[in-house]
Amino acid sequence: MSERTDAGVPARLDRMTWPEAAAWFRRDPRVLLPVGTCLQHGPHLPLGTDTILVERLAEDVSRRTGILLAPTQPYGVSSDIEQAYAGTASLERKTLHRVLNELVDSWERQGLQEIILMTTHGYGPQIQAMAAVVSDEVRVRAVDANNRVGPWSIWSQAEDRDHAEPSF
Repeated sequence: MSERTDAGVPARLDRMTWPEAAAWFRRDPRVLLPVGTCLQHGPHLPLGTDTILVERLAEDVSRRTGILLAPTQPYGVSSDIEQAYAGTASLERKTLHRVLNELVDSWERQGLQEIILMTTHGYGPQIQAMAAVVSDEVRVRAVDANNRVGPWSIWSQAEDRDHAEPSF
């Protein structure tokens, strides 16, 4: 059912015409939706760190599996403490949940059968919003890839892994 894309390039929904998307959905009714954030990760990393990481992981998944890659949802849920930092922009958990449900509903009406929601932001309310997305017809999976990227990890070797930040 799924095909790898040409030259290992991820297939991107936002770069297709609607007839190309319709043909793709008939051939492979799955889509991968990265969910990022715009929040502080210390003074040394960009506000979009979670978005950068989840986009890269999602591109790799798409490239290796042929799953269609949807445009990243760049805003997620952040804590009150994180919201005190300049540039942080946050959604409430219920708002993220509603946005994701509406996207799933849209794709469900178009015949998709599986939607994978992926984040690298290991914050409980964000994960809860993603995990609560449901559909009568579509299989929805929520994946938290936070701090689970293997021995070639981009995560620093901090003693306290719960507070480790990626080091580019």
